[in-house]
Amino acid sequence: MSRIGAVATDDLKDVEPWSAQAVAGVVENYQEKLFKKGSAGKAAFFELEDVYGRVKAKLRGDRIDTYAHLLTGGEPVLVRGKVSFPVSDEPDEEREPTLFVDTVEPLSAAVLSATNRMSVRLEAEHISKRQLLRLREAFDESPGPCSVELQIVLEKGEEAVLQVEQTITPTDGVLGELERIFGDTVAELS
Repeated sequence: MSRIGAVATDDLKDVEPWSAQAVAGVVENYQEKLFKKGSAGKAAFFELEDVYGRVKAKLRGDRIDTYAHLLTGGEPVLVRGKVSFPVSDEPDEEREPTLFVDTVEPLSAAVLSATNRMSVRLEAEHISKRQLLRLREAFDESPGPCSVELQIVLEKGEEAVLQVEQTITPTDGVLGELERIFGDTVAELS
């Protein structure tokens, strides 16, 4: 998550008020509310949950049409916005942040745009010619800007590192296909 600039929800309580932050997670409790004046008086409220906790978020009415489909789609998202805290007279009171949303994008797209290399680690004694042909087919079906390196672990622990001439787009489909081919997670993105 640090590669895409995301902050954990429990770290938001320590940031400066109105600082721009990015949080990755799953949307819960999405609600749209209409106030007095049409779309100008419309807002969406939701919670963004990651493995560390939740943060309340608010989306202005003029952005609802742009981002509602992402916020209600059930897929993890990366939300960028400014963090606000309620005003309190109690200095020791724990600050509960609210994220005022600027942009939303699918988390997979954010990770993809921050990725420029994929390493595929394979054990030489467990690789078949058929698997390598399927690997090449998976790469052929997903051309893109990301370089690929194969790390082949030899029997005595040595490693051979091969730079693949072909570049790809490491989509969820490609990563899933690699797991089907090799029966395990063999790819690492960086």
